[in-house]
Amino acid sequence: MKRKLLFLVFLLFTFFYSNAQVIDIVGKGIHGQSSATIELTDLYNIDHVDAIITSKGLHATAPVDGVLFDNSDAASSTWNTVDIYKSPLLDESIGLYTRTFNSLNNANINASISIQNYVHSFMTYVFRDIPNASYKSFISLKSAFVYHNGSADPVVYDIPINTAATVRNVSVNIPISELDSGSRMVKIHIEAGEVSFDAVETIYNLENSFFLGKYLLENISGEVTNVKVSIYSPNPLPPDDEEDGDSFFINGVVVDVEIVEEGCTLTQGYWKTHSYCKTNGNGKGNGPERDETWDLIDDGIDNEKDDEFSMFFLSEQNYCEVFDTQPDTGKKSDQGGKYYILAHQYIAAELNMLAGANPTAARVAFDEATILLEKYTPDQVKGNAGLEADCVRLGGILDDYNNGRIGPGHCDDDQVSIEPIKQIIIKEEVDIYPNPAANYGKIAFNSKQNSITTVELYNVSGRKVGVLFNEKTKKGPIEIEYNTDQFKDGLYFVIIKNGSDIYKEKISIVK
Repeated sequence: MKRKLLFLVFLLFTFFYSNAQVIDIVGKGIHGQSSATIELTDLYNIDHVDAIITSKGLHATAPVDGVLFDNSDAASSTWNTVDIYKSPLLDESIGLYTRTFNSLNNANINASISIQNYVHSFMTYVFRDIPNASYKSFISLKSAFVYHNGSADPVVYDIPINTAATVRNVSVNIPISELDSGSRMVKIHIEAGEVSFDAVETIYNLENSFFLGKYLLENISGEVTNVKVSIYSPNPLPPDDEEDGDSFFINGVVVDVEIVEEGCTLTQGYWKTHSYCKTNGNGKGNGPERDETWDLIDDGIDNEKDDEFSMFFLSEQNYCEVFDTQPDTGKKSDQGGKYYILAHQYIAAELNMLAGANPTAARVAFDEATILLEKYTPDQVKGNAGLEADCVRLGGILDDYNNGRIGPGHCDDDQVSIEPIKQIIIKEEVDIYPNPAANYGKIAFNSKQNSITTVELYNVSGRKVGVLFNEKTKKGPIEIEYNTDQFKDGLYFVIIKNGSDIYKEKISIVK
């Protein structure tokens, strides 16, 4: 049960975040040229490069192998030829010729063209694996030739994106090749949840232009799961009666989504002291400070000792016993071995992820550690130089994650999960209005004690984002007003502490 739960968590992030991939687009118009070069300014973190040539006309046939190359033809590159359009009026074809470079010998992708009168554009998608990127790219490689399709029949891209706990910015990148002389109009409509954006591009060329449209949509809800892009060439005839859109070629769409780090992490020391460990089995000890995230570790066995006492992989020890086993740091000879360097950090990372911390930065190391722990016992690791090195390496990455050196960052002392709060007064005693709040909001409640009263705002990951009120109050009704400008759109929790009483209520901010 425990492993299935984690698998679902990682399945979500693997689909959307794997390798934090970002995609750069570089292109140019090359009509009438016999050769062209695209220079990649950054050779780091490249996974592969897709190079594309578009060609139009009666002679739009596939060029011979070798038209796309770096300094020495990479043997791992492959050709794909697609005849994507056949004009019923002009008997012309649009050829899309691509080559994938899985390895590069220099910074240039070159094109040598023997039928240059029919070739119009040259572009590359550069796929990069950047572990700490600020955004993640999502792509549709669907290509389309557009000619007077009109508003009633647009080319539509519906691109899935990741979800998040808060709002984020989204950038849409559309590479367009112009396939004839003169001007043309391109109409673009973008939707991301309730946010939409319209663009009208009037493009002029000399038969060799390449246009890359970049459109920013801000404060997109974290619940949005897809971005929809509609593109059409206006028809000068009814029903559009607009400027002549003429023809153009769409080489796909790339959507860049800002990565919002969610939650925060705590060290192994926190998780050990905020548990039922060190209780000698009496179920007390650190109980009052216990973090209820431990309840999410489920081994499928219904017992009364809670989940700190679940078995940890093949160690024949429960979580508490693993925490109590001193790892081998090289200072003593009677320690438990380097297995426990990894085990301690693994437990902390597991709990941090279950508590809602974004696992992206540690996901690969955590998955690799899971495989190792499922296969080897502490005794099998001890004395095996390779396995010990793996434990130290993976433990180091997870230690960086738990301490906030990578990932969403370490929780401050006042950013511990708000869910374990026990003394919750019934919500009818708190009046929050308007809710959702746009520009400002008011919070009214009844102070039952002469004491210091604080009103704090937490996000859904349990991180305190603001203190709305902190003053000494007398018994009686209290009302405070706050401004929403300093907070992003999203769902929050208001925590009101009045002496020994604690109030908790949800609040939404939508500006």
